[in-house]
Amino acid sequence: MNFTRTLIAAALIASGSAAFAQAAITQNMAVAGGVTPGDTAGFPVTISQPGSYKLTSNLFVPEGSIGVSITAANVTLDLNGFSIIGPSTCTRVYNTKAVTCVYTGSFAGVAVGSNAAGAKVRGGTVKGFQSGVSSYASASVEDITATFNMQGVSFSVSAGTSFRLSGINASYNSGNGIDTGSAVGTIERSQSNHNGGKGINAQSGVTLFNVEAIENFGHGVDGAAGHAVYATGNGNGTNPAQNFYGFRSMGNNLNGTTQF
Repeated sequence: MNFTRTLIAAALIASGSAAFAQAAITQNMAVAGGVTPGDTAGFPVTISQPGSYKLTSNLFVPEGSIGVSITAANVTLDLNGFSIIGPSTCTRVYNTKAVTCVYTGSFAGVAVGSNAAGAKVRGGTVKGFQSGVSSYASASVEDITATFNMQGVSFSVSAGTSFRLSGINASYNSGNGIDTGSAVGTIERSQSNHNGGKGINAQSGVTLFNVEAIENFGHGVDGAAGHAVYATGNGNGTNPAQNFYGFRSMGNNLNGTTQF
């Protein structure tokens, strides 16, 4: 009886480990292809099956390619502290706050497709693309640095699609640092600084908490509502209204040094 119980316990532990196993993705695997069914050799790495995946090396993406394309629902992609690096290069002119990028045909570091609802992208850096992380479905993005892209983190979705952004560092992008499009959701514990467009571009269904937008060329925060939001030095002039535009205060926000 005890032996039988031991076997059952071992089987349960093994099945649980399998359920939470993460499939590895490396540069060599990207070049070879076959990460999931339908993933051809080279970029993009196509994730066509639900599950959990993690990088175990940096990915260097050539001109004209996407880094990782998520086409299945309920995928978790953990960058695991690594970077997805595209060919675009950007510079910032400090006296004007303008950021310019050398155009490339590389669309996104991570592209979440319209059929990939429930995707989660987390834990690393994406730089050198038209968009660092671009989502066409409900998704969450956590602890991601999106820098030196044309746009940092963006959602191009139909009205009512939801998202959650947490721990985002969007900086030195030539366009908007964070652009939520028509999606609704929350941005928390994040910063969007020194971008060539707006820090955060959102609509009324977006809530911000513990967020900062500093020295962006456009508005610091455009739209949304929130509390504990700090914006200063935004805009290409000295008008302090360029820190916040169309923003609804829920208290304890700072427009430069003025609390509201």
